[in-house]
Amino acid sequence: MTVSFNVEAESDDKALELALRDAKEKAELIAYGLSLGLGHAFEVEDVSLKPLQSKGDKGQRLILPLQINFSLSYSISNLISEDKVKSAIESTLKLEKAVSKAKEKDKTVNELMRVVRWWVSGLKDEDPVDRFLRFYFAYEMLAAIKGYNRDRYGDRWCEEFSNKYLDGYYKLDDKNINQVRNKLVHAVGEDKDKAEELAVRHADEFGSKVLSAIKRVISEEIGVSLE
Repeated sequence: MTVSFNVEAESDDKALELALRDAKEKAELIAYGLSLGLGHAFEVEDVSLKPLQSKGDKGQRLILPLQINFSLSYSISNLISEDKVKSAIESTLKLEKAVSKAKEKDKTVNELMRVVRWWVSGLKDEDPVDRFLRFYFAYEMLAAIKGYNRDRYGDRWCEEFSNKYLDGYYKLDDKNINQVRNKLVHAVGEDKDKAEELAVRHADEFGSKVLSAIKRVISEEIGVSLE
């Protein structure tokens, strides 16, 4: 999949540097939006500049339209319907516009993009234990955005957040999500082995639940539906 768009900048090194930075951010936002909409980890492969120099209206100032080409590539084994792809693209463009408009002044938007970044990195990780941990980081940050923290809820923050945003998805056999994470990071021996077994078995389902929660919070905080 290849997406192209134009960015205009003054023809000096600093302006070009800023234009490239903005283009990369736009490309990443579109990749994140498609990842959320289609449930697969799209990533930016390349951002290239194709400058076409032209004069400004007053004949003095040079404007450089920069065509930014980037590819979003992922091997998908199951066929995705055209309607779903179109819907995901439409939602992605709305998300990119809303985030670009708000990111400079809205801390929550930037935090949400960090959540999405962790979730996407989890999708790309081939190790199921690491995948579970990356999904957990996204889960924990998302809970904090909605005010579900230890200061307010104590040890029940995980359960309370899961009941509201993950359809009650909280227990992995006899352990809750937070306990599994803690044992993965801190335990040794049999306790860690048991936690790894649970993480491997539940990583993908956990990631799917976190995705649904991310979509819901984005809708609540930014007003963009990704369903």
